Amino acid sequence: MRWSSSRLLSSFKGVKKLDAANIREAAELPESATTSGIPDREKWQEVKNTSDVLKFLVEGHPQIGPSHLESLKQSTEDFLRGRETNLFRPSPECDEILSLKIFSREQSARDVAILACLHALSIRAATIHLVALMDLDVERYLRCITLAAQANPAVASGEELRVAQSLLRILSHQGEDFAEFQHVIEVLGLGAPAIFVPLSIIQSALARSGIRSRLQRRLDSHLQQKQYMSTFLLISWLRRVPTIPNNTNIIALLDSYLPSWLCLIVWRPNKDRIGRWERGKFTDVQRKKLSHAFDLDGPDIATHTRESLKMAEPECYEHIHIKPQSTETLERFLDLLYRAHILGPGALELFIHLCIDHPANETALLMIDDGVKGGDDHFCRGLLTVLRALSPHSSLGHQMRALTQALLIPTHNRILENIHLSTNYVAVRLSDVMKAAQVAFCAQLENGNGDYMGMLIYDLGKAILRASWIQASFPSDLLSQIRQFPSRDVLEAVFDQLEDRAETFSSKDSRFKSYLVSALGGIGGTGAGSMTLDTIRDEIQFWKHPPDTFRADLARKFAKAQLDYSLYTSCLLAMLKEDDLIISEMRHMIRPENEQSCLSFAKYLAHRRGLDQLKDECWLLLLESLIKAQVPSFLPRAADSMSFDQWLKFVDDLTRLVTPIRSRLPQYGAGLTRERLSWWGTLSQYMTAMRFLLESQGGRGNLTWLYFQSPLSGVTDLLDIISQGQSTTPVHSQIVSYLARNGSNVTSVYDCIRAIKLTSTIGRAVCERILLRKEMNEKERWSEAGLSIVLDAWRRSKSLAQVDKSALDHIRSLLNFPLRPQFYAAASRSAYERLKSDYEALLPQARNLEILRLRLRRQRPQQISALLRQLGIDNAGGGRGVDARIPDGLFDSVEVVGEAEYEFSFALTDLSDIQRRARGISKDSRMLLVRLSLQGSPRFCIHFSPNDEGKGQHNYWRPADNHELCSTICTARPSLFTYYLGRNLHQLLRRDYSLQSIHSAIQKLITASPATCLFCSTPMGIKLWKPAACSTGCSFKLRTASLEVRLHNLLVDSLSIDLLLTCVYAAVTDQSNLKLLPGCPVQKSKIRAVIDSLPTLASLQTATDLQAAIQGNDEYGRDRENLLSWLCLKFRGFMLANPDGFRIPSMPNTQQFLMLNSNHEREQLFKAQPGSQSGSGVVFHGTTISRLFLILTEGLKVMSNTSFMLHGAANGPGIYCGDDQRTSLPYAGKTGQSWKNSALRNMSIMLGCELAAYTTPTSNGISVVSDGSRIMVRYVFLLPQGYQPPARHHVEPAMSSFFATLRSGLLT
Repeated sequence: MRWSSSRLLSSFKGVKKLDAANIREAAELPESATTSGIPDREKWQEVKNTSDVLKFLVEGHPQIGPSHLESLKQSTEDFLRGRETNLFRPSPECDEILSLKIFSREQSARDVAILACLHALSIRAATIHLVALMDLDVERYLRCITLAAQANPAVASGEELRVAQSLLRILSHQGEDFAEFQHVIEVLGLGAPAIFVPLSIIQSALARSGIRSRLQRRLDSHLQQKQYMSTFLLISWLRRVPTIPNNTNIIALLDSYLPSWLCLIVWRPNKDRIGRWERGKFTDVQRKKLSHAFDLDGPDIATHTRESLKMAEPECYEHIHIKPQSTETLERFLDLLYRAHILGPGALELFIHLCIDHPANETALLMIDDGVKGGDDHFCRGLLTVLRALSPHSSLGHQMRALTQALLIPTHNRILENIHLSTNYVAVRLSDVMKAAQVAFCAQLENGNGDYMGMLIYDLGKAILRASWIQASFPSDLLSQIRQFPSRDVLEAVFDQLEDRAETFSSKDSRFKSYLVSALGGIGGTGAGSMTLDTIRDEIQFWKHPPDTFRADLARKFAKAQLDYSLYTSCLLAMLKEDDLIISEMRHMIRPENEQSCLSFAKYLAHRRGLDQLKDECWLLLLESLIKAQVPSFLPRAADSMSFDQWLKFVDDLTRLVTPIRSRLPQYGAGLTRERLSWWGTLSQYMTAMRFLLESQGGRGNLTWLYFQSPLSGVTDLLDIISQGQSTTPVHSQIVSYLARNGSNVTSVYDCIRAIKLTSTIGRAVCERILLRKEMNEKERWSEAGLSIVLDAWRRSKSLAQVDKSALDHIRSLLNFPLRPQFYAAASRSAYERLKSDYEALLPQARNLEILRLRLRRQRPQQISALLRQLGIDNAGGGRGVDARIPDGLFDSVEVVGEAEYEFSFALTDLSDIQRRARGISKDSRMLLVRLSLQGSPRFCIHFSPNDEGKGQHNYWRPADNHELCSTICTARPSLFTYYLGRNLHQLLRRDYSLQSIHSAIQKLITASPATCLFCSTPMGIKLWKPAACSTGCSFKLRTASLEVRLHNLLVDSLSIDLLLTCVYAAVTDQSNLKLLPGCPVQKSKIRAVIDSLPTLASLQTATDLQAAIQGNDEYGRDRENLLSWLCLKFRGFMLANPDGFRIPSMPNTQQFLMLNSNHEREQLFKAQPGSQSGSGVVFHGTTISRLFLILTEGLKVMSNTSFMLHGAANGPGIYCGDDQRTSLPYAGKTGQSWKNSALRNMSIMLGCELAAYTTPTSNGISVVSDGSRIMVRYVFLLPQGYQPPARHHVEPAMSSFFATLRSGLLT
């Protein structure tokens, strides 16, 4: 029967080595049978033709064919027939005979014997004998298996045969390693039993073959050459390995001989792309540049876990510089490269330029996408040309060639639109390159002929002229130069001459190089358009027959003078005609670099012209050119070197000398021009006026500025005024004295004179006063800043007409005062002090005169009235009355307005903005008016001026009729100040009084800091900013005052009330059971809804009817009024948001609230502390918004070990403060979203405090204040998100300065 592989394998289970005993046992042969029955060796025919088979088994050659195996088979058959004729094959008997014969053979030839007997052995016996050969050399064993399969195909399976063949090819290096290795792995993956080629044989063969290094070298070679498609084809089969059941042995083999397989099995490339990367048409340079881009589609060599390198973030970005960094951007990048390569070489080069030569970004990818979408490779090539032309990184020559090509691209409009560049940008870039090329060209001319760069400039210039689309944006001066480029044949002739003269002429002697510097190099000198082939031939002809020494030397001087080329060649030809004496004289006289030689040459030509010895007008043109070649200041300096009369003669001679060539002179520019000669002719008509100007400057100088001034109407007009004698008036003479020596302000002088002529009487007086103050002696002279402020004040005055103000504007311009004067404190104070000094000197005299007039009028009214009329002094009967009750010192501030009726006037202009806001006085109010009627019971009313003078309708308040003062007095709108003043007058008029005492009391209330109770006038022992109640009882009584009085804080600073509302809003939601809002009249559950229903606080500030605006028409009206009243009265301090001059500069973008004073009890306690008036310091405290309202109304208190404590007391009980903002910032809570119309959202809260007896903390920058009376909140800082606290030394000076200012009283 036929043995199956599985049965054979089962029969040999546990057999590790097949020796003779194994064979006997497996064949079930008795021991005696191993020797009995064996014929003599000489009688058994030896196996024939074994040498070739043996050599093949040992060496692998020669190849064994069927004939060799048939010969072996025949030998065995001959042996068996000689042994037993009827022996059945295969059979146990045959197996026994052949096994004994095989066993009797020498070990070195036993495999040959087995092969010879294999056809006659049973499957089982054949398997036993073959397996016994595993101890042979593995390569010999595998060759034996392959021959065994030929000798008896039924012995080995086809899979094992193919594995053996693959291993032999691997061992002999004759096969394709990857394919053979793949085949071995795939057969193992089939899971079929392995009898002849088990795993041990495979491992032995692979270990011996060195295939690991060969496989890796093959992979490395493909990867290094970016042959990713070939690599993928080699290893794509690996992806099936993880799916093979019981794949442990396969994985072990892969780990041993292909260690990188784990990285490769996850590789999922875009096969279309990697195929194009490998097989597509790329130049070597392109492949080198794109190699890192190709890598992105390759395996993940970075993390070994991703589908391709482009998915391995962030390591993949080490290969390609791209923004934004994302896998989507990389995929888009590779897709654009793929599409660009398909489109054509232009698109591919465009991609390389934008994304490889430079970091790839969104703009570059969009540009390529737009170009590729169009499907036009020529467009992409044109776009590339433009981009290269505009790139500053390439060489100058490359840029010029690229620009020359780019200018002539027909699709330039579409290209520029694609890259989002304007024509202006291209023009600027083009001009920069052209200028750089001109500089390089001039440098090359120093040591060579520069023909390469010169022709590049020429070609680029011609391209610019052909590209009409760029010319409108191109610099006009450069375009003008290009239009003057000579023709190509002229340039080629010049370059040829330079090549011929290279060994005989230096760069200094080469007229042609000077020409090229001018024509192409952009440097002034010889006009580019004047060199023609004819003029070049003229010069060549001059030098071809060498001139004499004098003429050659003079010609070189002309060359150095950078003359116009046509003039230069004209002079060369003229020299050939002139006498030798003239040539000799001019040779010694002409020195182009010497200014004096120009003057000498002019005199020489004038002399020769007088002798009628000038043969050619080119010498006059030469003079004009030499003058023009000098620096622009040549003629002015020449004028300065002469007296006025000498200069006049020089001008006259020069004018007559150049008359023949006047029409050939340039119209404008430096040197001699027709414009300048014409202007000199005009000035000759104003000799009288010019001599007056000369005298006004002290007789020194010669009015050079006037001769070299552009003809302006102001100059001739000024000369006309002077000529007519109008400058003799004092003010005109004074204005002319401001004429600068260089005449730079001549127009201002003329405009000023003209404007003052049009002024009114008072306007002229003001102008003269301004000029007089400017001209005062050193001791009395005004500062320029102070006088500028006074001039600006007059400019704003309504008492001056518009023509007067126009004259002041001209004076300001003449005196160089700023258009808008800077009101610096020193300048303002200086002006104020000077005006105050004048006022104080004048006012006593006026007061004394007025008092004297009134006294005389009471004593002798008729005689005094007649005398005053005779003297022209106003003595009208109306106006201020005469009353014996008015003390002499109050005549200027108390006016009689009726019978026993008086009006007190108090100036409010000295009050600062903070004082006004603290008291409730409008910024527009300039004067307080208090009317007092003493007929019967005294009565009074209060008004402000302007805009609230009562307009003749007065409703007096009578204290005798009322126990308590109402809030509204007469027509004045209720305010905290009118309430405060009214209550004081109410109490004063109920006692003994006089006009003097009333006046003094009111004046004190205006100027002095409030120090008495707002309601009961009880002294509080400390000065405050805002009038306040002295006790809870008085505060309760204030609830009867008008809403404007109660809501004073809201009306003067809405942002501070916003902060308080934000505190209350947050306190409602506090999770603790603490009483954070004591005395609040609104139920806690309704507070947030009531606050959210408030309109914007700014609208309440400007409301005509405040109560109506607050109450509105909804259900919360009454609650809103009660809440705001309680809020403003509960907070008895005074706080302002962001006051000018007191912000901390080093804390930008923060809200800063200034606490000018707390309630008077806290201020008294702090003042009593040692070190509060000197020695206090700055500390910071972070807190939560829900606790802030209590802190602002009652001050910081020690809450350690109480229910109010938030953060513990690690250093003992006290108020914990940071010496630096960084220490306190972590404890600063957030305002949150706040209420609906709040402007203070999501900000952190930090308090800036003043600490009495401050000492630098020694522990972590923390001060623990055990006595709350030592610390006062002075600033509330609201900090934005991401706030970076400044260092202490940036904050402390400003805060300490504010503390000192509060103590000094300077603010009041």
